[in-house]
Amino acid sequence: MYQTTQSASGATETKGGINARQIGLGAKSGAINTAIESQGATQTTNNPFDIMITGKAFFVVNNGKENLYTRDGSFYVDGAGNLAMQSNGYFVMGWNAKEDAETGEITVDKNGDLTNLQIMSADNATYSPASTTSALVSGNIDDNDSNVVSDDGKTITLEIYDNKGYLYTAKFNIKDTGEDHLFSVELTDIIDSTGTKLSAAQMEGISFGNIQGSEGYTDFKDGYYIETKTDPTTGASLGTIYMQSGQTVFENVPSKGDTISTLSDITNFLEKTYPTANTKRYANIKSYEIDSDALNVTFDFTDYSSSVNNATYKSVVLDNKEHYFYDANTSFGYAAPSGDGGKLSSLSTDLLDKVYKINSSTQAAIISDISHYSYEYDEDTAVLTVVANKVPEETEDVTSASSLKTKFDDYFTRSDSLSTPGTKISDVINNLSSTTYPKGAYYEYDDVTGVLTIYGGKAVNTNTNKNISITPANSSKLYNALLSKLANDTTLDYTGMSTSTDTDVQNAFTQLTAIETALGPTGSGELDGSAISAAKYTYDADSKAFTVSLNDSTNWASATVTSTSHPSLYKYLAKQDFTVNYSDLTSAAKGELATSIGDDDADVTTAKLTFKIQDITGTTGITASVNYTRTTVDASTEVASFTKSS
Repeated sequence: MYQTTQSASGATETKGGINARQIGLGAKSGAINTAIESQGATQTTNNPFDIMITGKAFFVVNNGKENLYTRDGSFYVDGAGNLAMQSNGYFVMGWNAKEDAETGEITVDKNGDLTNLQIMSADNATYSPASTTSALVSGNIDDNDSNVVSDDGKTITLEIYDNKGYLYTAKFNIKDTGEDHLFSVELTDIIDSTGTKLSAAQMEGISFGNIQGSEGYTDFKDGYYIETKTDPTTGASLGTIYMQSGQTVFENVPSKGDTISTLSDITNFLEKTYPTANTKRYANIKSYEIDSDALNVTFDFTDYSSSVNNATYKSVVLDNKEHYFYDANTSFGYAAPSGDGGKLSSLSTDLLDKVYKINSSTQAAIISDISHYSYEYDEDTAVLTVVANKVPEETEDVTSASSLKTKFDDYFTRSDSLSTPGTKISDVINNLSSTTYPKGAYYEYDDVTGVLTIYGGKAVNTNTNKNISITPANSSKLYNALLSKLANDTTLDYTGMSTSTDTDVQNAFTQLTAIETALGPTGSGELDGSAISAAKYTYDADSKAFTVSLNDSTNWASATVTSTSHPSLYKYLAKQDFTVNYSDLTSAAKGELATSIGDDDADVTTAKLTFKIQDITGTTGITASVNYTRTTVDASTEVASFTKSS
């Protein structure tokens, strides 16, 4: 409700309009609606870990017991590297990303369990120092700048680092040379972080090259520039090669050459300005010429194209020693194979594909199993012959026979008198008794004698104990499983405590009987005073307290035990063993247990975890002892041998 004390009026020729005046007589809120799924306005916080959700979604966080949902994206990284909520420390959950070490491809398994996101770890918290290897200084130089045209020049600075991570400041002077658009840059001082200058002897060992702009120079090749001049003495045309930064790379490069010896003088120049892969080489170069924008090369070669599957490539010989295949379209050659032959996989993919047309399209069977092929090469005819290996790879140690399959059956003859059935390699492997040899078949091959020996893999079981650390960061499911074990009733040995002669146990029992008295007829009356027939306890990790329950054959009564209220009894209970078997765990916790054990030979299904309350270090982790069976392979029993067929 409200009361109007002055009405509104419109503007006139002599007076502006006025608004109405009203006095409110009170208001009452009707309802408040919270649009929790709606996106709010963006806001800059300058905290890189503050995240806003676009659209209808929630963050998943964990309070140590269960997953919760929130749109509060105010996060931070805790001391252990975990992403957590600013308001309450709950861990932010998600799927871990994995990077393929070979391809660099990053994948996320969205079908896996959620884990807390540890975005900082010992692996990426620090990096080795690296020295400054290059720097770029850019900007405009004013011709009218009085400092630039002065004798001292204009000073600029650049911060650089050495290979130990120490900071230095390099000081340069820029001066006008008197020529249009040409300036000189001189390094005058290098000063460390304490203000100490490098000595004159140290400065003499530093070279920054010639600094020149690219104006007036010809774009030569991939960021290189060439300036051609005439030698006043010999009249020869020489070239100076600069990098894009203006640094001189090569001086006095002959613009023409007509002998191999001349070419060898500038080999380094060719390699840098016309880089090639390791598998490519220059063929037999007769002469070369550098013009304004290209390197023109003339080749000599002997034509063996009729012997090569791909006639585009010509076989050439350099100095009667090295053989190459040269393509006139690219001016590059591929190094020919060795005349001694060898493994086909040792030849470059380019050579096989470009020259001999052996690739995954034309010869899929060879490429997919290239390790089991060899080659022979005739240097006179340039013919490459591919040979299917009739023997497996030579082994220094006994190796799993699964790779043998049937591919060598036709090349070996059984040569033993053992009872294992089978005349072929694959037959022997398939007929091995899985009961006697549960680990399958193994083999070794002697390339000298041509003997391939098959062994049966027996299992050797060893009882093993190992201490592991289980934390919410690396094993959240397993960690929670152990904590839940503490919340279950555990039997307390009341009778054993009452008869123990150990002083610590006696002190603990004295405090236990004090609890019994407090719960009896003279205390709370929950117990009737008759003999205790059963006792049990649980533990709460959050409050760090035990709950002890006693039964007088009729009633149960409980009391809380902390390290301050009943120190002796608390210490006794904290030393008791808790046991969790592999079968008690969820599939996710089982996987984390296997990772924590970190033993490829472990039979994790036999694992039994034992831990004590005193081994729990706050909420950061649990140190537990795990007992499991370790199964290794004994592949020393020979079951068959084969000799290479002639």
